[in-house]
Amino acid sequence: MIKLRQGWYFCKDPSLTDADDGVPPEIIAQEIVEELSAALAEFSAVADALVARAAEVAHRAEPGNFNHCQR
Repeated sequence: MIKLRQGWYFCKDPSLTDADDGVPPEIIAQEIVEELSAALAEFSAVADALVARAAEVAHRAEPGNFNHCQR
């Protein structure tokens, strides 16, 4: 058993004969970090777009702002 982090452990299954041929856990962990970082960046972009959209809608709803009215 290899301790990766507080409360996280990596255990090899002794029943697998080719367990040593697999990808090392540090490589798997790095790939997971890269995937999560990319997903977080994408989600942050979505969140930023939502904030910008909410600010735009709030600005149009301000009293005295008639730019949104159609004639």
